[in-house]
Amino acid sequence: MNLYTKRFIQFIKEAKHFVVAGTLLFVAGILFGVFNDNLHTMLNGQLEGVRELARRVSESSNPRLQLFIVILFNNVLKALLIIVLGALLSVIPIFFLMLNGAVLGYLYVLRSEELGAGTALGELAKGILPHGIIEIPAIILAAAFGIKLGSYVYRWLGLVVAGKSQQLLRQEWKEYALGLLLMGAGISVLLLVAAIIESTVTPWILSL
Repeated sequence: MNLYTKRFIQFIKEAKHFVVAGTLLFVAGILFGVFNDNLHTMLNGQLEGVRELARRVSESSNPRLQLFIVILFNNVLKALLIIVLGALLSVIPIFFLMLNGAVLGYLYVLRSEELGAGTALGELAKGILPHGIIEIPAIILAAAFGIKLGSYVYRWLGLVVAGKSQQLLRQEWKEYALGLLLMGAGISVLLLVAAIIESTVTPWILSL
């Protein structure tokens, strides 16, 4: 295990509470997507956008390459944005996790209505697990670091209002910034691998 990998794992361990919180938010989003009918109208719009994007990709001159580029750019951009936008008191990464979980849950509802619960679950497993086993944890990690950034902002505001010294927090900020660069690079690599799988292996599995 090289130094980069060790540091990457160390930063994840240091943010473990935020990673657990992010995982719970994603799972809660799935449950909302399954059981909350009021969300379904909004989620239909999300799914329609995905369908339109898939249609444009399929009509391109090189669909597989285009699919890879779209997936990679979309996922890396979103991951980096939700980290940075965590500075807005963690609101954006929390919403992002809940929304993505809800879309997944609602997709299961739609497929269950067509195929039955068991068949739908198997189909989603085939279509999501090959790349999702890497992509979903990477997105949760990005959101967790965004939420952690928001926690620093909360603490900073508290110190400012109380008129207390910010010296200790400044040191933590420096360590976080260092970790942020490492995590951004690591998450991008994970999403690169996931995009390769999603544009090659996943379509092949779905065709079986």
